[in-house]
Amino acid sequence: MNEFDNVNGFLIEKGEKIYNTGNRSFKYGDGIFETLKVVDSKVVFWEEHLKRLQSGMKSLKIDAGHFDDRKWTQELERLISKNYYKFAKLRLTVFRESPGLYTPMTNMMGFLIEGVRYDRKNYTFKSEGITLGIYNELPKSMHALSNCKTTSALVYVMASLYKKEQGLGDVVVLNTAGKVCETSNANIFYVKDGNIYTPGLDQGCVAGVFRTKVLEYCQTKKIHSEECEVNIKDLEDADEIFVTNVIGGVQGVNSFQNSDKSQSFIKKLQSFFE
Repeated sequence: MNEFDNVNGFLIEKGEKIYNTGNRSFKYGDGIFETLKVVDSKVVFWEEHLKRLQSGMKSLKIDAGHFDDRKWTQELERLISKNYYKFAKLRLTVFRESPGLYTPMTNMMGFLIEGVRYDRKNYTFKSEGITLGIYNELPKSMHALSNCKTTSALVYVMASLYKKEQGLGDVVVLNTAGKVCETSNANIFYVKDGNIYTPGLDQGCVAGVFRTKVLEYCQTKKIHSEECEVNIKDLEDADEIFVTNVIGGVQGVNSFQNSDKSQSFIKKLQSFFE
């Protein structure tokens, strides 16, 4: 069965040429994106994704034009319906659709929605946890766009290559101050004496949708949680470490810097979000 992508509102068969050589996302990384999980043909946590998307577009000064919640939902549903997606992973990329060099001539918006079919709705995770390392060759900057998921993602690409080369489950990405920021594709948390800690948004991490959901869970369950500055030593001394994103949910860490970690709180989280 042929599948389709949604390019600026046109459903185009996968494999067709969709970009011209002037595309600013390709040339300058001038864009942002959202990774969306589809369950039972509906986007999970859509309101949170939309809020982050709109905030990112405002930060990049990309004009959304007439695209509001209703219009975005319509375009997503068209693609989901066309491809008969029940369970899927979507990527919604928004870029500045304009000629020009570093200085664009307009701030008009272009977009691409593409998908990959999944065969199950539940979050999958390694019951034994993953091995976590440290990537310190290329730190992530802390600035006004650090919390956005921009198409300028070389830090994560290089961290992921290092992860692959070292045979690790994931790696910690540090910020320019040498503090813990996030991982190659997720936000990071640690547990110490029953309290939950995660790097604050001022530390340069992406404002993850699932990160917000975990903090909301802690608030609902009256578990002390704190967004703060995190050092490598904090992770070494932690009782538990886990990473989160919308596609993978909650993934526990069983080993960090040759130190074994437990997963009792993590298993409760995994059960809650399953």
